[in-house]
Amino acid sequence: MNIHLFSFIRNETYLLRKWIPYHASIIDLDKIHIIDHKSDEPGCLSLLKKYENKGLDVTKTSKDFSLKHKLLTQLMHQYKSEADILIPLDADEFLCLSEDDQSMNAEPAAIKKYLDSIPINGKKYSFNVFEAVLDQIDYDDPLVEMNIFEHFPASETASGPNQQTKTFYPAKNFGYTDQGNHKGGVLLAPNDLYNTTKMAIAHFHMQGFTHFLSKLEKAVDAYHLEDLPENYVGTGMRWNRWYHQTKELNYDQKMAWFEKNFVIKDAGVKQTTLSETFKNLE
Repeated sequence: MNIHLFSFIRNETYLLRKWIPYHASIIDLDKIHIIDHKSDEPGCLSLLKKYENKGLDVTKTSKDFSLKHKLLTQLMHQYKSEADILIPLDADEFLCLSEDDQSMNAEPAAIKKYLDSIPINGKKYSFNVFEAVLDQIDYDDPLVEMNIFEHFPASETASGPNQQTKTFYPAKNFGYTDQGNHKGGVLLAPNDLYNTTKMAIAHFHMQGFTHFLSKLEKAVDAYHLEDLPENYVGTGMRWNRWYHQTKELNYDQKMAWFEKNFVIKDAGVKQTTLSETFKNLE
């Protein structure tokens, strides 16, 4: 199976140190495509160059973040004729498998083997999602220390129980992806129906309070939150809501707000397969 992987990043140095070599152990490095959106951290630029010299495909853009979905769609179309499967993935998302007992399997060889068995029938695919749960306010090494996850099963329909489903596509029938890779579309097949498989993503959306502050700062710039009303509905509305809820708070007040809203100490299931894999990656 010919799989191509696509991501849109900006200064995700910490995540990319794991994300690139991990996915290169599943998918050939020259079939991993990254759109670099105005990264300026020396560590990130150096890391991208290191892997670009080994075959990673890096495209740079300075266009507005609101065009992310269009830029990804354009890049994915460039490779649809030579690929079987196209997978858009954020830098805080990692491919894995959801086994029958809802346990996570992050063994690269097993994932690679399973990808080769996925049926291609024109319909798009929905991921199972393992959402990392915060069980403390902050972490020194989130990808290794965070091993509690909530499991959300793949949806067979657009109105299924997992409304935040993430999507990947049969290459020949690919139409477009959306801003968060949630729905997207295919050609010549119903867009409200999905193939469900064992494919999953481990999603590290929140990695602690320090990470939240950094991500909120990026969101203010990316979504122009200072110009949006508090009741705005649309792309980035969650970050807009959090921005308005915290913009008048001092540091300690923000930390207390964060703990109240995001730290959950009695939810999810411990899954150590991914953290163990990460420990062995440079």
